[in-house]
Amino acid sequence: MPKSRHMHVPDDIVRFLLDHILQTVGIRAGGMTPKRVKVDVNSNNANCRLVKIRADSSTTKNFMNLPLELWLEVFKLLHPSDLLRLSRTNRQFRSVLMSRSSEIVWRAARSDIPKLPGPPPGLSEPAWANLAFDSTCHFCSRTGIRRIDFLFRVRTCGACTEKQIISDAAVFPKNENSKEYFLASRILFLIPTRMKKRRERTTGEHTVFLRRDFEQARDHYLNLPEGEKESYIDRRCSYLEALKKHVADCQTWATYMKTVKRENP
Repeated sequence: MPKSRHMHVPDDIVRFLLDHILQTVGIRAGGMTPKRVKVDVNSNNANCRLVKIRADSSTTKNFMNLPLELWLEVFKLLHPSDLLRLSRTNRQFRSVLMSRSSEIVWRAARSDIPKLPGPPPGLSEPAWANLAFDSTCHFCSRTGIRRIDFLFRVRTCGACTEKQIISDAAVFPKNENSKEYFLASRILFLIPTRMKKRRERTTGEHTVFLRRDFEQARDHYLNLPEGEKESYIDRRCSYLEALKKHVADCQTWATYMKTVKRENP
């Protein structure tokens, strides 16, 4: 994928490449592919040449020689789920789509999804697309997982939910006066948590959270110099406030999508 100067990409070329890409990831854009197209992109540029593209497999290998800017214009027209699948087809596409310079591509693809918010704090555009549209469990790779946990930023199957989303009883020692108890109490104020009804016959609720969040925050906190711990706590509190707002936006989007599916079965 050679780099190129800014150029205007003809609509028929974009449509043709878009159709090819959609077929690559398993979707057809019917009626969009012309039988034969000639592409003259930056003909004055020594790195670019006249490429003849025919709608057959014999010229697929030529596609990777087209200028990067042309590809980026096409990528912007894809659904985020198609971008995810495309990034997994070969190393070149993955290298391009997972680079920081391609954030604009993911943002453009996301902007076409009604009411879908941007990524939560600390999550990249590709990682956010993966959470929102890929139905794979984030821990065991089991497919077909529909439920998204926006607060914990994961998809989990039933088995992994039991293992990875734990309660306060799993981290609090029995001795309430111990240093470990104080540490666990502090860490729970620094990570996303929610209240959940107890399964046992006893009444009341308990705090649940992602095991990974607790362990990472605990280890990071313990490794900080004493003089930096308060500023870390302040940053985490700001993060949790931003995450809380993002979760509310995600719930709005999820409700909207359910309504759309119900009205358009």
